[in-house]
Amino acid sequence: MRNHSFLKSQGMTLVELIVVLLIVSVLGVSLALRTTSKSNIAALSQADLLRNGFVHAQYLALNKNTPLSVAATATGFSVCLSTVSPCNSGTAITDPGTGSKFSETFTDGVTMTTTGATGTANGALVTIDSVGRPSNGTSLISTNPVAVYTLNGAGRIASVTVRPITGFAEVMY
Repeated sequence: MRNHSFLKSQGMTLVELIVVLLIVSVLGVSLALRTTSKSNIAALSQADLLRNGFVHAQYLALNKNTPLSVAATATGFSVCLSTVSPCNSGTAITDPGTGSKFSETFTDGVTMTTTGATGTANGALVTIDSVGRPSNGTSLISTNPVAVYTLNGAGRIASVTVRPITGFAEVMY
């Protein structure tokens, strides 16, 4: 007599096949996400960093009741007292949140161009008055936009736009 249990044990059921395919597809997706170059999203993350830095500078200007300047170069930005010239990483204020200089350098080959901000020898400068609004030192800036920072990295472009009167900073991808 033949042993039929041996024949039944060969192969997989449909449920087992679906489970195996599901596990393989989850592993494939996670591997694909891990191998995606982080430079593909570098411009986007650095634009978020710039926007957050600008908003943080507004809060500091309000908190300290003193005007601050955000100076941008092709490779980063710094926040200084508005009376300090030049504003760069060496003259940046100390960020109370981190205890270090309020200066950031872009990573992963991201570069930046600026339009609308006041041009200086060290880059583009936006002054924030003591209530967090963009100003030219004596009056509010009413031109729209106050400044547009365009970040480029690995073929991806993101921009940070600073609006007049309120100083609202928005990121566009």
